[in-house]
Amino acid sequence: MTAKDDGPFIPRAGLLLRLCAVGFFVNFQPSDPFLARYLMDDKGLTEAELDNYVWPADTYASLALLLPLGLLAECWSYRGAILLGLLCRQATRALLLFGRGVGAMQLMQVTYAAAVAAEAVAYFALPYLVVDSPRQFPAATAAVRGACHAGNALGSGIGQALVSGAGCPLRLLFFFSWAFSTLGLLCFPLLPAPPPRAPQRGGRGSSSSSSLARFGREREVEEDEGEGE
Repeated sequence: MTAKDDGPFIPRAGLLLRLCAVGFFVNFQPSDPFLARYLMDDKGLTEAELDNYVWPADTYASLALLLPLGLLAECWSYRGAILLGLLCRQATRALLLFGRGVGAMQLMQVTYAAAVAAEAVAYFALPYLVVDSPRQFPAATAAVRGACHAGNALGSGIGQALVSGAGCPLRLLFFFSWAFSTLGLLCFPLLPAPPPRAPQRGGRGSSSSSSLARFGREREVEEDEGEGE
C-alpha cells in the first residue's frame, strides 16, 4: 500500500474539534422542548394557528430551500452556505424573542428551515472535503453527527431541568438558546476551509468531485493489491 493508504482512520483531534464546535453549540437549545408552549403563552397564538399556519411554513420552506442551498454550496462556497445558515439561526432567535403575530412566527419558521437546510447540505458535507483521506470519512461523520445530537440531548435536558426544577421563565430560556446559537456563530471562523477547486478537463471541478475521485483511486489501488495477493 502507499503511505497515504496506511494513514490513520481517525482525523486529527484538532480538526475534529473545529468541525464539531459549531454543530454542538447551535444545537444546544434549552428552549426547544417548550417552543409550542412559549408561542401560546408568550406570543398569544392558538393551537389552531400553530397547526394551520405556523408549523406548515417550516415544511414548505424546507422543501423549497433544500435544493437551492445545496446548489449554492456547491457553486459558491460550503463555508458561505454554512455562514448563511448561522445568520438565519440568529434571525430565528430574534423573531422568537421580539416578533409578534402569526406572520412573524411564519417567518421564524422559514428562517429556521433555511438554517436546517444549510446544515444538512453544507455543514454535514464539510468533513468529506477537509479530512486527510477518505478512509477517515466514517470517523469524521460520526464525530460531527454525534456533536449535533449531543448538543440536542444536553440542551433539552438542561432546559427541562431549569423549567421543572428551578422554575426558569420560558422567555429567559429562549435568551439562553440565543446565546448558544451566537457561540456557534462565533466558532464559525474555526471551521476548516475546503481545498481550492482544481480545474478538470471538460469543465470546472469541485471539491466534492475531487474527493470522490480520490476515494475511487484509493479503492482501485486496494482492490489491485488484494488481487495481487
